[in-house]
Amino acid sequence: MKYLKQDAICIIPARSGSQRIKNKNTVNFFGSPIISYAIKAAINSNMFDKVIVSTDSKKIAGISKKNKSIVNDLRNKKYSNNFATIKDVLRYEIKKNNLLTYKYLCCIYPCSGPLLSTKIIKKSFNTFLKNKADEFLIATKYEHPPERALKKIGQKLLRPVNKSYINTRTQDCSLLLRDSGSLYIFKIKNLIKNNKNNKTAYLEVPSNTFIDVDYPEDLKILKFLFKEKLKN
Repeated sequence: MKYLKQDAICIIPARSGSQRIKNKNTVNFFGSPIISYAIKAAINSNMFDKVIVSTDSKKIAGISKKNKSIVNDLRNKKYSNNFATIKDVLRYEIKKNNLLTYKYLCCIYPCSGPLLSTKIIKKSFNTFLKNKADEFLIATKYEHPPERALKKIGQKLLRPVNKSYINTRTQDCSLLLRDSGSLYIFKIKNLIKNNKNNKTAYLEVPSNTFIDVDYPEDLKILKFLFKEKLKN
């Protein structure tokens, strides 16, 4: 798939304002800033003409450049708050970096880097292209059927989100998947046009393949999974 290198670019979004884990994207992870793993995986896959880090942080920019990725000016504050969507950020970077000549954009989240392999990156592109999709994501099964979810009522009480499933056995619930929060692929022209009816392909992976790092306990799990990866 080396021909894709002429058509594909990678953007790694890494803003500074992580709320639950301070400096999440630069936290020391086994001797290296955590974002460096995502950068190296993208570069080592040999799939991309450019690997760009989108950030509002001088510190993240410095780490990114040291790891041989591109940072063309810091991200505008408008696209660095809690309300900017990832697609907003990607469109902004496409226009800022004059990337409309490329066909495909791969977005990799920084904290997925330690568990991301070049094999998964290539398999993701193969799946995306084989299905002639407009978008792609890596998905995994819910640990527990979301139909059986419970909602807090004040401090002491709970109620089912969907009462019709209150007595349904878990094995009788639908088989649903969730976004793993790790890697995405887009057709750039569709992303720019903001098409609403995009065909989305996916690669299903086991639940322990990736973890979405939002809380300190997630970081502990990531460290455990990374150690297991090194053993194997």
